Amino acid sequence: MIRTLMIAEKRVSHLRPWKISEKLGARTTFSTTVVKSQAPALYQTIRLFDGDVNDLSGASRLSPIFEGVISNVRPYTVGCDVYYEISAVDKSRMAEYRLCSFAVENTLAGDIIRDRLLPILAADDITAGTIADGVLVKKAVFNFTKISEALTKLATISGGDYYWQIRNKRLYFGVRSARLSSTRLDHNIPYKGLAYSASADEYRNVQYVKGAKGRTSVQTETLTADGDEFFTRYPIAESPVIRVGGTPASVGVSGLSDENSVDFVWSYESKTIKCNLETVPSTISVSYIGLMTIYTRMANALEISRVQQASGGSGIRENVYTDDSIDTIPGAIQYCDALLQKYAKDAEKITFELEDGLWQVGDLIDVDLPEFGASGQFLVTERGVSAANAMSLRYNYTLTGGSEYNGWVEFFAQLAARPKGSMIDPDETASVLQTINEEVEENGSYVVSVYSSPVAADTLICSDSLVLGSITLTTTIGD
Repeated sequence: MIRTLMIAEKRVSHLRPWKISEKLGARTTFSTTVVKSQAPALYQTIRLFDGDVNDLSGASRLSPIFEGVISNVRPYTVGCDVYYEISAVDKSRMAEYRLCSFAVENTLAGDIIRDRLLPILAADDITAGTIADGVLVKKAVFNFTKISEALTKLATISGGDYYWQIRNKRLYFGVRSARLSSTRLDHNIPYKGLAYSASADEYRNVQYVKGAKGRTSVQTETLTADGDEFFTRYPIAESPVIRVGGTPASVGVSGLSDENSVDFVWSYESKTIKCNLETVPSTISVSYIGLMTIYTRMANALEISRVQQASGGSGIRENVYTDDSIDTIPGAIQYCDALLQKYAKDAEKITFELEDGLWQVGDLIDVDLPEFGASGQFLVTERGVSAANAMSLRYNYTLTGGSEYNGWVEFFAQLAARPKGSMIDPDETASVLQTINEEVEENGSYVVSVYSSPVAADTLICSDSLVLGSITLTTTIGD
């Protein structure tokens, strides 16, 4: 079979081997060597057809197996002949080239894509494919962010089953389970060189997420002098209201205000209030907005028990993720939940070769290979295409499952309807997150502790007089 390569809409000759590499959530690449032609140039369009195409009219009737733009060119000579090693990337690269900068609240992920991201990509001929609504995004801030990163984050918070892809100049955003293949991988498939591996390198069953400093509610405290200084419980976020014996005092910013003209000065992110009065009062009343580090913890009880039975000891495998861009409690919940769902599983990977393009990157496949210990749904995360011979193609597949499943994104999962774990930072605050009431079907088991004293929620911040008491009840919520 003749395969046709067209560069800048002109047919050119090329050598074997050539290769197409596809990876979930990343650009598809193509590499080959061009022979005796006009020198190819960066950014020129390139298309490869599995068939004979003599002109543009033929190309319009045959779908290319690769379409993109040239990203690298390396000429070299053999005798008097000039050859060109070239690499190309598909149109998904457009999402890496372009930036976006905006902030939204309470907007569907799909609407963000349709209204904010697609208009930017339209300049590069990217149009809308099927775009699902996704989750309602409580808050998203993109500050000169690559569109590819913005799409990944929207897929992340929409849920582990969501993905994005640019294919044939069309942007898709949706649920992978809708792409469950009707063809399963078992012994009826003529695969070659199949290999299976499992790993616990990234495994954890207890997850912590530490975010940025969030703002507290208004704190009112009576402070006792320490020399000419007073110390608040939390670092101060904005100008406090200070009263001496019930009378309001003048307040300035340390280093900016004339300290001779104000009674007290404060600094952002500092707990210190300095008194400039000749006679320092023994106590003052301060009302202020403080800053506290957002810290969440979640545990999967079923996984802890499984590891404990297999290896002994506590069975606990902990991990901490730190991200200063997480500045809200709901956002911290989403990320903690996402990481725990993703990594509270053993990572699995299957690789094999096939002379048939049965599956595409992003497809879900039912696997039944009991002698390898591989069963259940796996995701096609990589596919390589090359010429097996003049008549057929060779497909090299990589499937992933467990915590490797959805490995093309950093985080995934939607906010679940279960009580969340505690937020603990020993230097600053201890809180317990309130329950989010949504109905979401979910598998797993989680430990919930009930305390004897009141505990903090989103609108209730701990103070000196509100502390965690002893645990009165611990229960496990399972399937």
